[in-house]
Amino acid sequence: MGILFCRNGYGMMIAANRFQGVRCGEAFDVTAVKKGRSDDDINCLSVPSDYIKDGEVKKMIEGFLKTEFSGEERYKRRLWKLEMLGGGGSCCGGGCGNC
Repeated sequence: MGILFCRNGYGMMIAANRFQGVRCGEAFDVTAVKKGRSDDDINCLSVPSDYIKDGEVKKMIEGFLKTEFSGEERYKRRLWKLEMLGGGGSCCGGGCGNC
């Protein structure tokens, strides 16, 4: 897991998402950060430091670190589809039964 700080958050998010296995989302409020973790299993958070107050950043980071991926089947399928878009062709080397 990673936490990145950038003036508007987008540059870091775009750069981070170029690395295999990284699912970086931008922090714009606590609810969205928690949903990103529980539904999309984001493993990296990009904080737009010019637009978020310190107290709010602390809450978002805490939510990011404490929220777990829900593991719901529909979200697992979504992640699998995203992995296939990345050109890997196989999400796990063939051992999961999905690829």
